[in-house]
Amino acid sequence: MVRFLLLRHGKSENNGAQRHSGHYDTPLSEEGRIQAEKAARYLKENYAIDAIYSSDLSRAVDTVRPTAEAFGLEITLRKDLRELDVGVFENRPFSEIRELYPVESEGYRYHNVRCPGGECFGDLGERAMKACEELASLHDGQTVLIATHGGWIRSVKCLMECGDILRIREFTGIKNASVSVVEFEKGCGRFVETSIAHYLE
Repeated sequence: MVRFLLLRHGKSENNGAQRHSGHYDTPLSEEGRIQAEKAARYLKENYAIDAIYSSDLSRAVDTVRPTAEAFGLEITLRKDLRELDVGVFENRPFSEIRELYPVESEGYRYHNVRCPGGECFGDLGERAMKACEELASLHDGQTVLIATHGGWIRSVKCLMECGDILRIREFTGIKNASVSVVEFEKGCGRFVETSIAHYLE
């Protein structure tokens, strides 16, 4: 069994501006950088971490960097830990997306429709679970920190708990810079704790 610590990135500039990010490389906001430091202190005080992986997008890398420094570990970057590819929605205000793409903006959230030029949650869930399996095979018996994104964590939780990506809308509440704890073995996972964030208060 491997224990995954899933760290959502801190608040980004796009989070604050109500703009869709997806694969767009929006940086952390000042609040997000503070959250990253708080997450590092929490992780250092509560876990022994053997390896650190991160989405290659800067908001994830910059969130986990203080933790890597605290543990003296390198960060291994992986593209399969990225957020949902939202295609033409990328870096656009949510209000504009709803206005220009009313059908598609609802469809990808609720009916597993692909974002125009991007992914659907089924695609994201497939690559996220494959990443979990690959990392589990490399780190049996260890604790692995994964810095990633809200949609990535939601899709994993949805598939682990109900197996139906069409229920993704039921899996919300993954806070910025929060930690979720997952026990994973033989292709199956269990969320022990979800979106721990008391240390941010």
